[in-house]
Amino acid sequence: MEGRRLRSRRVASHAVAVDTAKQHAQRQVPRLHAAGAELFCGSLSSRSPDPKVQPVSLDGILTMRRRAPRRCILVLALSCAAVAMLAPRASPSDFVTVEGSRFRLHGGSYHFAGANCYYLMTWAAEPSLRPFVDEVLEEAALMGMTVVRTWAFNDGDGWNALQTAPRVYDEAVFEGLDYVVQKGSTLGLRLVLTLVNNWVDYGGMDQYVTWSPRAQFHDDFYSDDSTRTWYRGHCSRVVGRVNTFNGLLYRDDPTILAWELANEPRCPSDPQGNTLATWITEMSAHIQSLDPNHLVTTGIEGFYDDGHGPWYTNGSEGVDFLRDHQVTTIDYATAHSWPDHWGFDFATTMALLSRQLDDASAIIQKPFVLEEFGKWRDGSLAAHERAHYDPVTYFSPGVTPYDVPGATPLRRGETHAPQRYGDGSVPASTATRDFYFQAYCDSLLAHAAGGSSVWILYHDTYPDYDGFGVYHPADTSTVAILEAHAAAMTSLSVPTDVSPEIATAAFTEGGSLGVPYPNPFNPRVTLRVDGVHEPAFTSVRVYDLRGRLVQTLFSGMLGAGGLSVSWDGTSRGGAAAPSGAFLVRLDRAGRSATRRVVLLR
Repeated sequence: MEGRRLRSRRVASHAVAVDTAKQHAQRQVPRLHAAGAELFCGSLSSRSPDPKVQPVSLDGILTMRRRAPRRCILVLALSCAAVAMLAPRASPSDFVTVEGSRFRLHGGSYHFAGANCYYLMTWAAEPSLRPFVDEVLEEAALMGMTVVRTWAFNDGDGWNALQTAPRVYDEAVFEGLDYVVQKGSTLGLRLVLTLVNNWVDYGGMDQYVTWSPRAQFHDDFYSDDSTRTWYRGHCSRVVGRVNTFNGLLYRDDPTILAWELANEPRCPSDPQGNTLATWITEMSAHIQSLDPNHLVTTGIEGFYDDGHGPWYTNGSEGVDFLRDHQVTTIDYATAHSWPDHWGFDFATTMALLSRQLDDASAIIQKPFVLEEFGKWRDGSLAAHERAHYDPVTYFSPGVTPYDVPGATPLRRGETHAPQRYGDGSVPASTATRDFYFQAYCDSLLAHAAGGSSVWILYHDTYPDYDGFGVYHPADTSTVAILEAHAAAMTSLSVPTDVSPEIATAAFTEGGSLGVPYPNPFNPRVTLRVDGVHEPAFTSVRVYDLRGRLVQTLFSGMLGAGGLSVSWDGTSRGGAAAPSGAFLVRLDRAGRSATRRVVLLR
């Protein structure tokens, strides 16, 4: 049996964790707050300045009965229900769907470029840390990205754990996730929410195994009755969550693109792949039964079970890219790419990606998303990390690295000397990374892939623990590649099968794109963005009829009052565009509108 690579990632800034842990421990009671509680408390804010007024949740009603009249309890319950009922309802067309090997949105094909940032929920659980969450999401939007993948789990007793015991949740951390979803909606971003980790970071499957009275080993997570019941319960709890910021049920919020079963699930104790495939089938069907609106995917890394060859194609990880994604309740295929962790050279890396792209289209016949791709900076993490990740370690059938003494991946807090971008401890060169990133982007575009998400977009002061961090705008060359890729993927998404008039008519709640004047034009055409009532990230871009980006007229936060934009008929490089028809597209808060303009030279 081929050896496999051990991998874990550094997960949190522990300096911040230590500073905030005291605050977390000093809470007299969990900071519980359900939608509508502010009505009961007589305050419009979820954090009342009056220390006598404590936000509460429905979970606290039974306790509160001992000290509050029944009439107050009834008012609270009815208030919570009322807010949920009054929350705006999304149109079915606002949700991303699947048709064959393509995503669909608003009548047209949908492609995206995005980023990973796993720690958003845990940081947003602390209001004082939310500006860092805002920074990551705003920078993703500024780069033209439209999707962010993040964790909707944190299991155990770690800092800002979400699920502290089976079915026991910290409401303050859930509010952090609410904040992330609402902020993403404001910026026009969609989220992929991952529900458990294969690795020990953030608790993950090992924490479920620890909780179980019968499970012993990591792979027992997939078959143990208790772990399966608790995981299904976690899915139900998250999917049915009412967002305390907007009153929307998560299952009714189009800001969420997809539910992801797990981050990088593996089951090497069953190289036939039956255990993992059965679990994927069961859990994806469970989520689909709870939520008919959103997509569901696996989160697997994309290994094959050819029955022969190297470790990533011989089935030794208990994963099969083809079989696992042919489950009918899985909507799209995922893969990850980690050449440094897996000991791949450039040719092997790109050959595997090319095979996955071809197989997703021809065999699986579902959209493909490269949802993690990362590359070390030149010279980073050389001695300690290469010793940790690179050696081939052999295991007997049925034995996992979690069971072998001395083979447990590094856990939170067990890091090498802190390495921060720009302080000299990590070489700043990204030349090799940029070479790989450009190749990834070129391959994805050539296959018109469904989407991609780079690993990992950090806020500026976050330590680059694993050497994969992307910092905006400091990593100038990497950012330029990702921005160009985001623009190219967005250009593939122009809904050419929807007339500009229909698209604009359907986009009236958050803004509309006015009639261009003059049209035809030479040398300049002007359009108005009107109907804007609340701040949201907004972009206005010009595309040719083949969907290629020509010019960006506006990209940033737009508040109330609208905006006037003009195009002088030039491309991004300053060259004069040729005579012909072009599409001006408005994207705002997850919705779009287009207008056709004609340039006459």
